[in-house]
Amino acid sequence: MQINFIKHIVVEVKNKPVGIVTERDIDKFLENDKTARVLEEISINQVMEKNLVTIADGTSDCISQAAERMRTFKIGSVIIVDSNGNLAGMITKTDITRVYGIV
Repeated sequence: MQINFIKHIVVEVKNKPVGIVTERDIDKFLENDKTARVLEEISINQVMEKNLVTIADGTSDCISQAAERMRTFKIGSVIIVDSNGNLAGMITKTDITRVYGIV
């Protein structure tokens, strides 16, 4: 994540989003994990956030809805799903700032 400047990773099973992992999630997990395990011994299931905030793909005001949900839930990204619940993408705070020309 650090090498590629990636802040959020969506975890999916059969194209359905089941979780999201952020740098903050990893930091928090490692801070609280009192075992002597190495990273390879830790399952992504233990680190990922399972309560996903999603928006349906094709929503007319998708960007403004994403921004509102990020503000409400104090998160940095919202997952986009299609009508079948399949992963369609993700909108991040950086994406929103680019859309509105702030960056």
